[in-house]
Amino acid sequence: MIETVVAGQAVEPIKRVLSWAIDLVIVLVASTLAGSASGAVGAIVLFVGGPMYYLAAVGHFGTGTVGHRLLGLQVVDSRSGGEIGLLRAGLRLSVAVLTVVPWGIASLFSAIGMFRGGRRLAWHDHASQAVVSTRHRAARFAPPVSSPT
Repeated sequence: MIETVVAGQAVEPIKRVLSWAIDLVIVLVASTLAGSASGAVGAIVLFVGGPMYYLAAVGHFGTGTVGHRLLGLQVVDSRSGGEIGLLRAGLRLSVAVLTVVPWGIASLFSAIGMFRGGRRLAWHDHASQAVVSTRHRAARFAPPVSSPT
């Protein structure tokens, strides 16, 4: 099976939040396990390993995080439907952190974007020109469709 994407297909905000929560639990568990040996190691896993996990999964491999994969989601270029690459994944992560971490008005307005409009884009989606889309599977060696002649 190969995976293709329908670029711009809106994803329910609850799926995006659940995906984020799954990934957060994974990073927190890894950080806690590493931190049981040394608090400094746990902090490094949390603050360095967490972002590296996201950048590798979304930006480098283009497969998405574990949360994305479990819920059938992927982050793609909003124009072409292709992968967004490391730089845009880094921009997306940076804007998300800047709007979510303070838990202020910026976070509220960014989240509102996921609930409004046809494409349900938050600020980090706009900044990186990306969209969270559903993952579709198609047969790799599908027989050619013959046309009547």
